[in-house]
Amino acid sequence: MAMLWIKTFHIVFIASWFAGLFYLPRIYVNLAQQSDPAIQACLIGMARRLYRFMTILAIPAVLLGLWLYVGYRIGVGPGNGWMHAKLFFVLLIIGYHHACGVMLRKFEQG
Repeated sequence: MAMLWIKTFHIVFIASWFAGLFYLPRIYVNLAQQSDPAIQACLIGMARRLYRFMTILAIPAVLLGLWLYVGYRIGVGPGNGWMHAKLFFVLLIIGYHHACGVMLRKFEQG
């Protein structure tokens, strides 16, 4: 029963994290097109809050996934090559998350 709750929370955190990852570049596009400093400041504030919230969501999402992988041995054993592919894409997504943070710092610096 505990494993089902862990899976549920993992999926909710992942879906919410991905929603933020897809919306943050939209804010960046608006920032790049905007020349009014007041609106830019508002958009930077929005991006900063969204990035912080995404990071708060990403940490439990990854930790719960690791708990399922290590603790319950989900995806371990022969015939589970999909788990290696999934872990590879998780690393790519974490890199994308970091790249969004780098881009946010560049927008904050002007």
